[in-house]
Amino acid sequence: MTTAKRYPVIPDPSILQAAEASGVLEHQQAFDVPYRRFVDAYRIIPRGTVLLPEGIMPGYPKIGRIVSLRGLARSFDGPFHVEEKIDGYNVRIVRSGGRYLAFTRSGLVCPFTTDRLPDLIAPSILEAVFTAHPDAIICAEVAGAANPYIDSHSARVPEDIALFAFDVMALDREHFWPMEERNRLFLEYGIPAVPMFGTYRATDLEPLRDIVRRLDEEGGEGIIAKHPNAPVRVKYVTPSINVDDVRAEAPLELELPPEYYVSRIVRMAIALRELGLEQKRPELAAKLGHWLLSGFDRALDELERSGAVAKTFKCRVREETTIDRLIQHLNASSRTVQVKELTRRKENGWWVVEFRKEFLRSTSILTSLLGGKVVFD
Repeated sequence: MTTAKRYPVIPDPSILQAAEASGVLEHQQAFDVPYRRFVDAYRIIPRGTVLLPEGIMPGYPKIGRIVSLRGLARSFDGPFHVEEKIDGYNVRIVRSGGRYLAFTRSGLVCPFTTDRLPDLIAPSILEAVFTAHPDAIICAEVAGAANPYIDSHSARVPEDIALFAFDVMALDREHFWPMEERNRLFLEYGIPAVPMFGTYRATDLEPLRDIVRRLDEEGGEGIIAKHPNAPVRVKYVTPSINVDDVRAEAPLELELPPEYYVSRIVRMAIALRELGLEQKRPELAAKLGHWLLSGFDRALDELERSGAVAKTFKCRVREETTIDRLIQHLNASSRTVQVKELTRRKENGWWVVEFRKEFLRSTSILTSLLGGKVVFD
């Protein structure tokens, strides 16, 4: 893993002009706030780094993965913090231009999350936090079936969506807040946060296995281990979540690389053995095979019914204008996914929107195959 992926990075001013000339530094504006974002990694600067009027917001670095808990000893030689990994999408929340904005991992303002922020974190909490810490960046996961991004049903969110804060960064600074300070902030202001399990060492394998076994039983995604003061983080997932990943993405088997599925089978097989959950192997193997086949059947059914491989999403927002911003945002975020609004209506004070994402690459490949295209393998 490169250094740029291990910790928050602030670009040197001398490279900004070169980055803009190369096309990786893009001008944007949302809610009357101008900003620039790195659309791709540039030198050591990660994708999603944002230049705001108030300062530079580092891109959230990638987190290393281990497929065996024994790997903790390679990242930590002392105590580390363990918390639950929530299955959702990543946002960074800042105050800019006098309002609160939620940025996606790619560095775009998310109109959906920004609209729903008052439901995710009480406005009084946001006001208190950013008055005391105006340069703070709250890093969080938003989970729940009623989201516009991922086909994921977190066991922690039975309906709609919820937010779980897990890190704090600062504008113009290349570090995370230390765990003790982060925990104090979450507790003092009542910021909704990920479930935390305490401090462990790499030799505490059985207690850590107990945590993961319980999460697997509850439908959780896994754990993240974090150094108390340094930007070292690794993640480890439950065996069952790998099957749920396959369920969600099986309709896109022609679009995703084979490694997507193979890596999940590898993780699941190793975790079942390591956690002593071999008795679950027949059940998970049956589910895996079922979703690989029936999931792709869903793609065939949808193509036959509507002429495109697609998924339908439904979510609710406070303002009707958010729907237009959201559809525009989703269409601008990908060249291979086309988003089409199906319905919008006012319901119990909410604006409820239903839309479909058409996956152009899968549609094209599958249409060609069904049309009799000759392939050589």
